[in-house]
Amino acid sequence: MKEQGQRKKGKGYIRAAMLAVLTLVLAKTVIGVGENAVETALVGYGDVKISESTVGVIVRKEAVIKAPISGSIIYAAKENQRIPVGTKLLEMKKETINEELTGKYDEINQRLQALQSADSSRAVPAEIERSIKEGLENIAFLLNEGNLAAAYSQKERLNREINISLAASTTGLEREELLRQKEELDNIIEGGIKAEFAPFSGVPVYTLDGYEELLHPENLEEVVPSKVAPAKAKKVDLTGELEAGQPVMKVVANHEWYAVCSLSEDFAEGLGKGSVVYLEVSEEQTHSVRAVVRDKIEQEEGPVVVFEAKDYFPGLYEARNVEMTVVKGKYSGLVVPLSAITEKDGEYLVEVLDADKTITKKVLLKGHDGISAVVEQTGSSPAIKLYDKVVLGKERVD
Repeated sequence: MKEQGQRKKGKGYIRAAMLAVLTLVLAKTVIGVGENAVETALVGYGDVKISESTVGVIVRKEAVIKAPISGSIIYAAKENQRIPVGTKLLEMKKETINEELTGKYDEINQRLQALQSADSSRAVPAEIERSIKEGLENIAFLLNEGNLAAAYSQKERLNREINISLAASTTGLEREELLRQKEELDNIIEGGIKAEFAPFSGVPVYTLDGYEELLHPENLEEVVPSKVAPAKAKKVDLTGELEAGQPVMKVVANHEWYAVCSLSEDFAEGLGKGSVVYLEVSEEQTHSVRAVVRDKIEQEEGPVVVFEAKDYFPGLYEARNVEMTVVKGKYSGLVVPLSAITEKDGEYLVEVLDADKTITKKVLLKGHDGISAVVEQTGSSPAIKLYDKVVLGKERVD
């Protein structure tokens, strides 16, 4: 019994030793697999943007239109509709100018125009007087000759001439009186009604934020974005009484806007005068506007870039501090993680996992945003293709 117990105990030691060895082998196997495992990503198709978000200060070519006199507005151009230079923007009248006064003024002008029109169809008064004198002489001669029929005919003609002369005299008196009344009204109305006209073609806007006369295209290099505090645009009430010199509206040029933006050193690098970018502004939807670099200024807070845009996008007529994305480049094509690309002897390479082996493929690097890259086939075989599994590395291409 004792020997049998010792044999069982010996077998137990053997099993424990074998289990320990098996556990060690499995552990090494698992560790080996972990050490040899590779991380991959699928090649997809998409876009990569080289961009940076910032807050741009909008500077416009704009003119503030002020009330020329104290009073009320009797006409205002429609808001947000393009108008040519010289278009009447607003017309105002003083409180002393009422409808009765302006109605009387219009009535006098209309009557004077009617008299002028009537005069153009009448004979000249001097000619009428000469005709009457000649007519009287002819009647006297015919009576002396005893030609009564001819004298009667001459008398009838003379009556017509006299009637015309009297009418002309009456018209002259009426015109004189009308001109006197018009002069009196002119003295009353003078300066009582005044209008303002568009200094350039543009769009009337009824909101003002106070920066209109501080920020303008002539002082772009002086604009410091961080010091332009957000200001809420206020709409002017055009229905009430206004004081002379009070801002009423502004005219914004159709195609002359600027965005002054602070950018990082890295992103601003390579942006020079004339460089083309796209400014994206997102509201309910994203609007993209083409712009060019007008100037790049080094300020204490870093590089400040002035962009000039000719196209319209919502917000440029009124907004001042606008959140936007400056897109320096946009590339479309096969997208891979930047960490999957290595550079060797001036060529870009990716490792593609194929079953239990990897294949090196050459690619052309179109552009990257620091995380993802857009690549193209080089024309050499094997070529990269959609849904390839690229092996991710630890180093990134600059």
